[in-house]
Parts: sequence; C-alpha cells; structure tokens
Amino acid sequence: MMRLFAIALLAGFLNGSFANEVANEVANEVGDAVIVIEPKAKPIYVAADGHRKVWKCEGLVNELLLSALFKDIAGFSKSWDLQSPQKSICLYSQTYTQTVPVQRLDVISFSVHSVSAGLCEIQGGCTDRLGVRIMNMRGEFYRSYAGAKTVNGAPQLFNACSTLNGKLLSESKACLDLDI
Repeated sequence: MMRLFAIALLAGFLNGSFANEVANEVANEVGDAVIVIEPKAKPIYVAADGHRKVWKCEGLVNELLLSALFKDIAGFSKSWDLQSPQKSICLYSQTYTQTVPVQRLDVISFSVHSVSAGLCEIQGGCTDRLGVRIMNMRGEFYRSYAGAKTVNGAPQLFNACSTLNGKLLSESKACLDLDI
C-alpha cells in the first residue's frame, strides 16, 4: 500500500523518482522527490505513545507540493472566513492509527502563528491551523482539507475534498463524508 501511495503522489505532482534515500544534509532529505516517507531528521514532537511524529516541512516536503497545497489552503481560509496561515509555518505529521489494520495518516498543516503551531501538536484542538491529509479511498488518492475557528466559545469546523491532482469535489465536506 505504501508503494501505491508513493506512486500516486509522484504521478500527481512531479516526474522523477520517489526517494527515501539518506540525504547528505538532513535539511534537504526530499531532493527531487515529493515527500519523505521515512524521515531521517529528528522529529520536533513525538507523542508519548509513539503513534504520532511531527517535523517541520522544510526539507521533507517538495516545494512544488507545498506551494500547491498552500494555494488551496489560502483559498479555503478566505472562503471559510478564517485567518490566513503562513506558508513558512508548515508542519508534516505522521500518525499511526490504533485500528486493525494499522494505517498511517500523513498531514501537512499550515499555522497562523509560530508559537501556537508547536502547542497545537502537543495539545491538539487548535483553531488557527489548516491542514490537508493525503488519503487513499477505494484505491484512489484524495486531498482532504480541514480548518477550524472558535465562535462563541465553540469550535466551528470546515472541510473540503479534492482529487489528488486538485479537482475540487466539495468545499463543504471531508473526503470521508462524500460518496466517492
């Protein structure tokens, strides 16, 4: 399944090889690949149970992919009336589910404030971060976007879904909520 994930990402964004090789400099593990599946860089956060790890995007996610995702995120933040995040405050996380079979969830998120970005990863439930999850559903890959804000003390959640190549399927529902 991981090989299929890599091939689909590659086909959707770049021509070239999907690299998982050890980089001479940890600062740029991605090279010409799309995303680093097994980062050599030390995570900036690891959950106590080890099921979640977080890194800065720089050097692990290809700049072309980041630019495409940020463009989408910036557009959604405007239509959802959310504060626009900063491209430079980007985190890449891998979370392993505790379900059977175990699945890895890859999320790239952009935050509004650098101080809150780190706290979001530890405490969760942040409302100043927008993220995109690359997910496989029935053999096809999709981008599932999410954002949130607090209204009168209660969180208001926003979702959108597009195909891997960027065709918008819904600006109001997560991919899992669509009949795809």
